[in-house]
Amino acid sequence: MLPFVSLDAVRGGYGIIRDLEGAYKTHTIQVSVSGPTASFQVMLQGSLDGVTWVNLDSTMATGLRTVSTHYVRYVRAWANLQPEGTAVTVAIASA
Repeated sequence: MLPFVSLDAVRGGYGIIRDLEGAYKTHTIQVSVSGPTASFQVMLQGSLDGVTWVNLDSTMATGLRTVSTHYVRYVRAWANLQPEGTAVTVAIASA
């Protein structure tokens, strides 16, 4: 599955949901942050039905991270709210 950007230079919140059109277990996230931030948290979330979500992984670091936990059909990113001028971007690839 080609990567997509779930959070695109935002201050935080829930990202765009991707329907993977199948059950995937391995997911890679790429996190980047620009601007002033004391700390941030990004979560990779997954769902079978697009309504009920579980946290698949959490990170407080930038860069690439791969997780292989549960089979899910839908994925999205979540980031805690950052100060004005801070931008969080999260891309997700699933296999």
